Amino acid sequence: ERYCQLNLPVGVLVIDYHNQAHDGDFAPDPRCYPSVGQLVEGVRKALNASTVFSFWPEAKSDSAEFGILKAAGCLINSDLGGRAIDATPRHCRELMWTQFL
Repeated sequence: ERYCQLNLPVGVLVIDYHNQAHDGDFAPDPRCYPSVGQLVEGVRKALNASTVFSFWPEAKSDSAEFGILKAAGCLINSDLGGRAIDATPRHCRELMWTQFL
C-alpha cells in the first residue's frame, strides 16, 4: 500500500534471504507466507509487479532438499556451515528447476 501512496513504480518485489522456515530450505516459510499464490496475485493486482523469492545456494543437513541434492552429487564445499549447491552440472540445474523451484 505504501508504494501506491507514494506513487513509486515497482517492477519486481524481491523477498530476500531468510524467508525460509529453516536456513537452507528453498520453500518460503508457510508461517510468514501461507499462500504464495495469493501473495503473488495481490502484488500483481496492487502494484502490477512480479514477485521473486531469493535463496542462498546452500543446503544445510536439516533442510528438506539436502538428501536429494547430496544423493545427486550437487553439493560441494562444506566451509559455509552447510553445503554449497553446484549448479554447473546440467543434471543439478535440471533438478533444481524441476523439483524445487
